[in-house]
Amino acid sequence: MQTYVVDLDTSVDECAKRNVHDRTKDEIFKLNKYWERTPPHFIRLDITGLMQNDTIQEVKVFITVCSDVMFFVGLYLIFIQINRWIWKLLAILKTIWMVL
Repeated sequence: MQTYVVDLDTSVDECAKRNVHDRTKDEIFKLNKYWERTPPHFIRLDITGLMQNDTIQEVKVFITVCSDVMFFVGLYLIFIQINRWIWKLLAILKTIWMVL
């Protein structure tokens, strides 16, 4: 697993304006005051191009991941069912072989 970090350097006023967690401006100021910088050995992503626009569109990645997972789960269940049919067929063939 690879971890990536994004550093968002912005003003307290900007953070308060974009706040969706119901934090007060004073709480955001305290968080900013005691914030520890990301260690230099962490991989950082530069997202300044994404932050230029005031509106950030939500990306529906979760749906794609879920549909892919469901596809493979479906394939697995089909494989299990075919495997059961093969074993039943082999049991029938063995019974027929024993009778002959």
